[in-house]
Amino acid sequence: MKIQSFVTWTVIVLAALGLLSDIVLEGFILLKGLLIPVVVFIVIFLLFRFYQPKRSKAYPKVKPSLKTMEKVSGIKKNSSGISSKKHKNYPFQVIEGQKGKQDDDTPKYH
Repeated sequence: MKIQSFVTWTVIVLAALGLLSDIVLEGFILLKGLLIPVVVFIVIFLLFRFYQPKRSKAYPKVKPSLKTMEKVSGIKKNSSGISSKKHKNYPFQVIEGQKGKQDDDTPKYH
């Protein structure tokens, strides 16, 4: 961390010295060219500094929909009784792929 801060301050000091030397050599013509970028930078900096949204540590609670509540209540009713099924019924279906299969009719590349 100390090396990073040293490098950062070295770059800032060198930039300030370069800016001062340009002002001395070229006069205030350079300042007219830097006026708009400096003003834009200051406005953006102030916006980020003072108008940053507050970050809350707790996530906002989302109210579940009626459909979701019906599903949950239905699951609770079914799970309270002893079920004779040992296999759960999932709404997913396995689709057979063709990755390992070789067909001579289909081209290798599209």
